[in-house]
Amino acid sequence: MCWAIVAAEAVAAGLKAKNPDKDLLELSAQELLDCCKEEERKCYTYSIKKALEWIKSYGIRKEEEYPFKARKCPCRHKTEEQGIYEGSEELDLILQGKKKAYRHAILIVGFGYDEKEDKNYWIIKNSYGKDWGVHGYGRVARKSSLKSNLIFRTCYPIVLNYSI
Repeated sequence: MCWAIVAAEAVAAGLKAKNPDKDLLELSAQELLDCCKEEERKCYTYSIKKALEWIKSYGIRKEEEYPFKARKCPCRHKTEEQGIYEGSEELDLILQGKKKAYRHAILIVGFGYDEKEDKNYWIIKNSYGKDWGVHGYGRVARKSSLKSNLIFRTCYPIVLNYSI
């Protein structure tokens, strides 16, 4: 599910960047969960790519029009003319431990520097809801080395010819 939430929120952030005077939209991760076709339903990078391809081809409805159920349901997509975006690779955070490989998608929403810890960090939004971290947000150390076992594959939407 994380891939659908991250894809919907990344496109919403792109729309907000294109239309800064408008409210941030809540887009339907459920529509992506129901309608995108994957070989497996896991938080792998190809799932985010499929979700972004879906949005590019078919558009995406608002959360209020296609509410989140947290499980796969029959697809209720209606083809309408929608905004178009262009994106690169998927936004994915892969945590690789010694015994297991954890894969999870998150949305990077900012960055900062902690003077006390003398460390740069990314500000992330997780798909686990507001009970995770600080109201759904957290920090991940920014390092130039993969020795930290963090691998980022990033994307961002570019919104073309769309207004809210």
